Amino acid sequence: MSILKNKLLKSQEAYNNVKSDLETSYEDLKKISVLYDENAISKLEYDRYDSAAKDLESKLNIANLDYSDAEANYNDYIKSLQIDTINTGRDINTLKLDIENINNKIENNKIYASVNGVVTEFPLNEGRKTSAGSKIIIYDTNSYEFTAKAPQEDAVLIREGQKSMVYLNGMSSVYEGEVINVGKTAEIDKDSGSKTPKVEITIKITNSDNFIKSGYEGKANIIIDISDNSLLLKNESLKRDVDGKMYLFVLKNNTVEKKYVVTGLSDGYLTEVSGIPEGEKVILNPPEELIDGDSVKLKN
Repeated sequence: MSILKNKLLKSQEAYNNVKSDLETSYEDLKKISVLYDENAISKLEYDRYDSAAKDLESKLNIANLDYSDAEANYNDYIKSLQIDTINTGRDINTLKLDIENINNKIENNKIYASVNGVVTEFPLNEGRKTSAGSKIIIYDTNSYEFTAKAPQEDAVLIREGQKSMVYLNGMSSVYEGEVINVGKTAEIDKDSGSKTPKVEITIKITNSDNFIKSGYEGKANIIIDISDNSLLLKNESLKRDVDGKMYLFVLKNNTVEKKYVVTGLSDGYLTEVSGIPEGEKVILNPPEELIDGDSVKLKN
């Protein structure tokens, strides 16, 4: 009751405040209209006051609706209290019967877990009352999830539904998985010693077995994309010009030739490229001063 009454009082106060602001706005608009008619202010300035008044009119209508709703809810509650008082006496006997029926059901019913698995926590004792928050933990051995933290530069490429391979420490089996959740926030992992923000990735293992135990550690490889029959080059051989285009240097007859290429997938070390034929000699980690047309000698 106190909540509804407070809401009613607050909505009434809000309505009065908006009404007062609107009256002040009308007075200001009236003064501004005189100045506008005398060309003392611009139309832009006049429109600003006019728009402010219209906004307050809209707010007043909303405040009026809120007050009406709060008043109706409060009155309905008062009426319901009067009806509840009349019915309380007859409800007491009904409640006693309900309590008796519930106690009988508690004695006669048994509770079964809805999943198959291994009980790992059972903080209950027979004959003792359970406390709020007590829970029995059962691990579903058919639905293991692997949680990992991916650095920011990798996390931006990860999507739900991507396939992965999970490797658990000390185990030779490779488990297949699927990304089912990508965290919404990136945080610095203090335990890793790295200052790079990391995002939590959850992978559902799709071919789990009885050898997996909850709490095992490992690593996972997530398949971002697949490209067949691609030409790969070390990242150190690629450079970017002022226009953002990627290029590299090839060697023909001891002469350096600059070639622009198109890059594709990358794992951070190797990058997929197109624009040069397979077997062409590429200069790795070219010095900054190297330019198109330079003559070089090959070292054995």
